[in-house]
Amino acid sequence: MKPRISVIVPVYNVKCYLDRCINSILNQSFRDFELILVNDGSTDGSLNICKKYVDKDERVKIISQSNKGSSAARNTGLKNADGYYICFVDSDDFVEKDYLKYLLNNIEKYNSDISMCEYYLTDDKGKKYSVEKFNEPQNVSVLSGEKTYSYFYKYGNEPNVVAWNKIYKKCLFKDIKYDEGCYFEDELIALPLFYKARKVSFIRYPLYDYVQRQGSIMHTPVNLKKFMMK
Repeated sequence: MKPRISVIVPVYNVKCYLDRCINSILNQSFRDFELILVNDGSTDGSLNICKKYVDKDERVKIISQSNKGSSAARNTGLKNADGYYICFVDSDDFVEKDYLKYLLNNIEKYNSDISMCEYYLTDDKGKKYSVEKFNEPQNVSVLSGEKTYSYFYKYGNEPNVVAWNKIYKKCLFKDIKYDEGCYFEDELIALPLFYKARKVSFIRYPLYDYVQRQGSIMHTPVNLKKFMMK
């Protein structure tokens, strides 16, 4: 039977973080998912780490390609995803144990097209030091995709535009894909995705751990490694 959720993880030279990321996904309280690891031309041994999980867990799939960047890796994952829902996780981040469970329950409760949660900022050791909350009003549980998008830039903040911290109905991506070979890929795809979404629902507590690596160029939730091509 096809899995309920496809979790897509682009992988490029992240061997120091990859075990933590993969284990956080495989140890989810919700079990009916496939994990698609898209090896984007890694040269640091990340592929070997991926391979050991294929031997341990039948839910893990590896797809290897030459280095094309995170947008191309996500597109490859989407092409090979069998799940009804899609989640993205970045390979240097990790997720809380009930991440998939609560996102799935929320999207099905409201019959929404996208469900999204708040997230932790952590240091590269995984220590949590702050929570990124939604810009949307505290008293709303569901908004249209267009209305949700209108809050992305409120007060100059954009914590919601990222690809991760969300679950999507796969059908949203039928005619939409990531722009390859460009900067700010998350921001570019957000507009068509959210304008296509009839309903977006919100989980007002953090379930995703967004790692701020030491020595990275930018450390704000807006201008991040997540928007930059590798």
